Amino acid sequence: MSGPSPICLLFGSDRHYIDHIVPLASLLNLPIAITDESIYQSIQEQYPPLTLYYFPPDQVSQKLLEYDYNVVASCLPRPFLDKLFYFDMHRYQKRICNIWVPHGTSDKPLNNRHYEGLQHEDLLISTGPAMTERLLAAGIDEWRIIKGGNYRKAYYELHKSHFRPNLLSGKPRVLYAPTWNDYENGSSQSHLRTICQAIPDSYHFLCKLHPNTNSENPHLINTLNYPNLFFIEDYSPIYPLLDQSDIILLDNSSIGYDALYFEKPLYFITDKIHTPLHECGLCIHPDDIFSLLPQHINNPKPTWLEKQTHIQSLLKDTFYPTHPKTFSLNLQQKIEYFFDTEPQVLD
Repeated sequence: MSGPSPICLLFGSDRHYIDHIVPLASLLNLPIAITDESIYQSIQEQYPPLTLYYFPPDQVSQKLLEYDYNVVASCLPRPFLDKLFYFDMHRYQKRICNIWVPHGTSDKPLNNRHYEGLQHEDLLISTGPAMTERLLAAGIDEWRIIKGGNYRKAYYELHKSHFRPNLLSGKPRVLYAPTWNDYENGSSQSHLRTICQAIPDSYHFLCKLHPNTNSENPHLINTLNYPNLFFIEDYSPIYPLLDQSDIILLDNSSIGYDALYFEKPLYFITDKIHTPLHECGLCIHPDDIFSLLPQHINNPKPTWLEKQTHIQSLLKDTFYPTHPKTFSLNLQQKIEYFFDTEPQVLD
């Protein structure tokens, strides 16, 4: 092995990681190892060409080490990767450097266990100053943090002509993308049926549920059959959907930060304390959605312009400026420093 050799990893069937790993791999010119055949096929169908490897889950550890990959970038935590690679690292006497990739821009509190659980990562990618502040507060060494910025936006801008989701036309399109009911209970999906029942004929209502919601409730979509309601299933790229929608309806999903770039009317259904992101749009009750939409459709700009100062400040705090070449060089330097300073002998 001549030196650090990085690869991205999509292990298992977690589809919500796809749109975070693929743009990263493409911008940094890295291959992706995939262990789920349906995810492998989806990436081939939905994204521009890039180098993909499929390995069965019980072979991926052995194959990556046999092919001399010793740096793995994934959304999975270090303890999981340690278990996955433990036997083969000792078998081949090779050390793996893991790079944690965030799957979303988190505004979780500084004392949140989400960050405390990252203390053992080798290297971590940060989207912006706010995330870096949280990582440092969790006790993570600054040299381990790689400033990535919003590489998903940079990727979309480079490949925008490729992404043309077949969305319905003729009426304003409302994109509803709720988060799932994790331990923070920040999802609005409990209101889903109430919202769907009230959809007027004057809108196309596009609903993109979180993949974990689909996994936990595989028959949910079949129980929601309403006029003008259309579910977007198994389509991972989020930026094309945000770009081609007229109104964006969210709750506490980090997609809201991505939506800020598109200058669209932005609504939030939330029972939680309002965050700085919520101040970029309008927080509403589910019963009021379709009575308020016409106001923004007919005259969206004044409301947006009133919030521009706050929006630009939040974007600056959320995302570093993204320069793929600088990002790649910084990543390479961090990896080399890791292998120069960290013990490489396995116990």
